[in-house]
Amino acid sequence: ALGSMQTAIKAREGEIQKLAFYDELTGLPNRTQFLTQVEKMIQDSNIADFSVIILDVDRFKDVNDTLGHELGDKLLFMIGERIQSLNFDSIFAAHFSADQFAMLVSNQARDDVERFTRALLDTFETSFILKTVKLDVDIRLGVARYPDDGKDCTTIMKCADIALYSCKDLSDRVLWYESKLNKHSVQRLTRLSELRKAIEEDQLTLVYQPKIALKTGEVMGMECLVRWHHPEQGFIFPDEFIPLAEQSGAIRELTHWVLKTAAKQFMLWSGRGLTIPMSVNVSALDLVDQKLQDYVARLLEDWQIDPAYLILEITESAVMSEPQQAMYSLYHLKEMGIKLSIDDFGTGYSSMAQLKSMPVTELKIDKSFIQDLSQNSDDQAIVKSTVELAHNLGLSIVAEGIENEAALTILKDYGVENVQGYFFSKPLSAQDFYDWVIAWNEKKSQFPGNGTEMSA
Repeated sequence: ALGSMQTAIKAREGEIQKLAFYDELTGLPNRTQFLTQVEKMIQDSNIADFSVIILDVDRFKDVNDTLGHELGDKLLFMIGERIQSLNFDSIFAAHFSADQFAMLVSNQARDDVERFTRALLDTFETSFILKTVKLDVDIRLGVARYPDDGKDCTTIMKCADIALYSCKDLSDRVLWYESKLNKHSVQRLTRLSELRKAIEEDQLTLVYQPKIALKTGEVMGMECLVRWHHPEQGFIFPDEFIPLAEQSGAIRELTHWVLKTAAKQFMLWSGRGLTIPMSVNVSALDLVDQKLQDYVARLLEDWQIDPAYLILEITESAVMSEPQQAMYSLYHLKEMGIKLSIDDFGTGYSSMAQLKSMPVTELKIDKSFIQDLSQNSDDQAIVKSTVELAHNLGLSIVAEGIENEAALTILKDYGVENVQGYFFSKPLSAQDFYDWVIAWNEKKSQFPGNGTEMSA
């Protein structure tokens, strides 16, 4: 009996030890054991240097929200297996949290560590198969090196973490720590806090750029674009704060704010006799957010807006990042009577098979193909073939980035329906947009599409 009791105690202690130092889900060491290992290596006089790599799984929360926690857990297990499958010496891997893993690379030159990170990125090029779902997983890597970047565990881990989040902000897949990233990290956290405050306190504004029917010169719609005028730093470009909103999850609040503000302005214009469709951009995170559809439905009902007057613009990459859930959301939105548009077409990676199954009504050709259209034969070939493709699929075309009349002439010959760009107007404030439409309607007979010249 005593022997049995001692065996049971040892088994229980072994289980407690395992729970304390190993991740139950993946079987990998946990954060506690990883940090202990870092401390041991710092104290080991035989180890001159080592590297810490933190791996972050992009949009893992969306996987859980979309596929459920059971498949999310399965994905984490498979990621752990894939990391361990790499045949590299002196690698100690751990699972930190839901979407983060870490690796310790000892006694390896920087070139060898870089070779390992490339191999790690390469292994994620292969899709994961979760039951019947084929899932592409993107990762980011932040790397810090002992003793160059820090001489204690806390500092070296902090440096790897700063490199990781700077990597996500700067759209890199892997980034090594540099001292200049400290400033970037502090600015990022400050900017994120300020952005949330700007959303909550209505510090943001919307501007509106008209869309013109190429054949008639009619104002057939406008695109709503968000702008941020920081009280101290002045104008902050959308290319700077929108990616931050996407990475932090604040994009949902930002999209809701834009939709609500646009709806209010639509009703104000309607009261003054101006009723035209409004286009709003949505991100990949919006598409996999089940709350978006309910929010839009409530908004349209509260403001008594016909869904046909709302166009949601999504990018190709947004649809392709989570195609199954994105398609579900798109079909639901279409059933509500909302029109859908593929924005920046030609810069993403959708296949023809996927494109034909998307419930969209229009394609927007990216301005990079339009701005030099009259001088670039390659751009002309791309635009012409895109227009033919869209028309064969029953879709209309919007060409954005129009800056000269020569481009208009070419686009009209190609059969493009609608255009927008600085040739007509830059994005305008609500009052300026209203005034512009009134003035435009008085002179639209001079529109080049009607056969006479006019000044832009």
